[in-house]
Amino acid sequence: MAISTVMASGVVAAILGPNLAVWVNHHYPTLNYANAFIALAFLYSIALLLLQLVKFNEVSHSQNNGESRPLKAIISAPKFMTAVFIAMVSYTVMNLLMTATPLAMHRHGFDLAQSALVIEWHVLGMFLPSFFSGKLIERFGQVTMMYAGIVLIALCCFVNLLGLSHWHFLAALFLLGVGWNFMFISATQMVSQTYLPQERAKAQATNEFLVFSMVTLSALSAGWLEATVGWQTLNLVTLPILLLTIAWLTIYKIKQKAQLKVNLTTS
Repeated sequence: MAISTVMASGVVAAILGPNLAVWVNHHYPTLNYANAFIALAFLYSIALLLLQLVKFNEVSHSQNNGESRPLKAIISAPKFMTAVFIAMVSYTVMNLLMTATPLAMHRHGFDLAQSALVIEWHVLGMFLPSFFSGKLIERFGQVTMMYAGIVLIALCCFVNLLGLSHWHFLAALFLLGVGWNFMFISATQMVSQTYLPQERAKAQATNEFLVFSMVTLSALSAGWLEATVGWQTLNLVTLPILLLTIAWLTIYKIKQKAQLKVNLTTS
């Protein structure tokens, strides 16, 4: 629930961000796209000031006591690997399609305001479900919600393949956002269950490094892929990745059930 609550604050970003981009472009057109970065610098300055007011709880010595497993042992655990893999796929695919969407829209004649509206609905899809996705994970389980997220992202790709109207882009990006939310929050929660308190720093650092390294690659390659292979091909090549993710999850679920039966038999 805590993860969902924090991520729900992204709803503000969904409304503020795209509208701020349209506003600065309208009032300072001579700066071209540099105006968006100037606006971002202003927002980051405010964030930096607000951070000075945050008081962090001190970590007690007892929280760091105890035997800590080697990093290799932590990351080789099936649950950790599954959680990180799902987080990597969800964030990489989402970032790839999200970054390529405004480029594809511009190529097909849409203006900045239309693209901003699509991104606004996408970011709403990313963070609005956080108000209830925690409850859904509690009720249906992490793996089930991961499956649901994969299906929604696949639907996003199919909608993109069906047409190039403004409504196609808007609906697809909204589905992409919701699918990412279900997958990423479930994966983040699963990661937090794979380590001891004294292992938190290195386990989380490894998770963040692996996930955001892939996100960086997807951001850098999105424009090049959209320009070289095209928008629809980009959506097509995403589908095998999602199928691989379903296969991984299914194998993990089967192994977990088998392990549970063994544990019940031996207990």
